[in-house]
Amino acid sequence: MAGKKALSRILTEIVLMMVGVSAAVGAYSLYNGYIHDSSQVCRLACTDIVAVAGAGQVYVTVKNIGTADADAAVYEILEVGTGITLAINCIDFLRLEPGRERTLVARVDGLKAGVKYSVTVVGRSGQTIATYVVVETVAAP
Repeated sequence: MAGKKALSRILTEIVLMMVGVSAAVGAYSLYNGYIHDSSQVCRLACTDIVAVAGAGQVYVTVKNIGTADADAAVYEILEVGTGITLAINCIDFLRLEPGRERTLVARVDGLKAGVKYSVTVVGRSGQTIATYVVVETVAAP
């Protein structure tokens, strides 16, 4: 009888140790996944900008220098000095993978040649605005 109790006790301890090890492995996996997800960074850099008043378009070349995919778009165009915001006809987000560079095109009304403009480009990850960059240019005729 004593042998059966000892064997039962040993088996119970083995089962409890397996449950403990499984819980530790699960917690580590969850923690490791959290660290990996939080290391994804959304960051943009503007490499070129041209505004053409006659065409009513602003061209902004943007590069994703982060580690996460980003959707980028021209979000706002302001006339420097007056603070007048120009209406962008359509805001289209373009997908940028890490390291990729693309040119965004914004169609706007009211661009004037020789006037300085401040252009804000935003980058979002999912539905959250994660980064932005502001650049200035003088509109060509």
